[in-house]
Amino acid sequence: MNKALSLGIGAETECNGSRTTALEGCPELAAYVGQVNAFKRRYADILIRGTFRDTVGASVRGECLYSILEGSGRNRALVLRNPHDRPADAEARLPGATGLRLVLWRPFTCERRIRALPLSLRLKPCEAAVLLARA
Repeated sequence: MNKALSLGIGAETECNGSRTTALEGCPELAAYVGQVNAFKRRYADILIRGTFRDTVGASVRGECLYSILEGSGRNRALVLRNPHDRPADAEARLPGATGLRLVLWRPFTCERRIRALPLSLRLKPCEAAVLLARA
């Protein structure tokens, strides 16, 4: 789910070969998928219809993977994901975000306004977070 979020693509949630859904097989995963999909729909201009830009326009220090999705105008999303089974610290910079509204989203938490960059955060094991920069 985190990889799909970072690439701006959909994700198949049927359990391989068993024809059961994530809800039947793992309710916690189903809740996570619901959180991610609701967030993607809320910012569809970037997270669904946006363009994947690899890591261009961002820098992240730490053990996280990251990618950039660009929407219309100057709207962008920096998607961070921790692929490890242990917490990971990250410090993210997004050049060109001056004057844009910055919002941090993490699953099962409210969106939080960010006042300044760089952004320092600790991601839980296998957690994703999204820094939105919107005009």
